[in-house]
Amino acid sequence: MFLVRRDGRLYGWLNACPHVAGASMAWRKDRYLNSQGTYITCYAHGALFEIATGVCIQGPCPGKRLQQLTVREDTEGTVMFESRCS
Repeated sequence: MFLVRRDGRLYGWLNACPHVAGASMAWRKDRYLNSQGTYITCYAHGALFEIATGVCIQGPCPGKRLQQLTVREDTEGTVMFESRCS
């Protein structure tokens, strides 16, 4: 999983490209955004994803989405992931 903070909002995503199940997205430790910092990038496949929605806008999986994780940040800045048990 990884987090992206954009415009004061925190987004949590599973570190797995929807193009190939389980493929890690970062090209090196903690590098999930393109060089401009405007999109989440899967460096294995060249896919670009919108930060706020996780929708693929370029690459081999257009229209597919990253799996979003529910995150919460308390007043002290501690981030918590909410689990989804079935």
